Amino acid sequence: MAWRSTSLVAVALMGACRSAPGPKDDTGGGGAETPSECTHAAPPEIEDLSVEEGEPTADGPTLLVRLSGTDADGDLQEYEVDLWFDEVVNGAVEQGEANHIAPGPVSLEAGPCGAPEISSEIEIVLLGDDVLAYDTLMEFAAVLTDGAGLSSDPAITTAQTPEPLSGR
Repeated sequence: MAWRSTSLVAVALMGACRSAPGPKDDTGGGGAETPSECTHAAPPEIEDLSVEEGEPTADGPTLLVRLSGTDADGDLQEYEVDLWFDEVVNGAVEQGEANHIAPGPVSLEAGPCGAPEISSEIEIVLLGDDVLAYDTLMEFAAVLTDGAGLSSDPAITTAQTPEPLSGR
């Protein structure tokens, strides 16, 4: 397959796997939160998926995939995003090897259960073959897998692939 991807990760680390806050103190603030044990039983959920034309590179035009996800048990400190695409816009994308893009795993500097939300950007450079056709309406599916190996349901969106650089 002739495409290249780069993963740019922005992460929002917020409290997860926490017990209920303690009673309010006399200043009106909440009491301290105590971490509880992680369950690693909740699969992640994709909250938002978008694919749009990115900034062209010297190698070719690009697509920018933006994905945000959550995980109730907070184990997105390690995660993977898998992408698939096809030219049949019907609300379903076959998940095969020939149409699969796997940018690779991401590890964050968060402790166990310390990453209940992620926001990720993946740049895909179209290198001029017929795998990702230029100037074509395509459907894209994404699956988010957390550190425990649990996967989200697929999220699906459509996007127009860019024209070749020579056609601009």
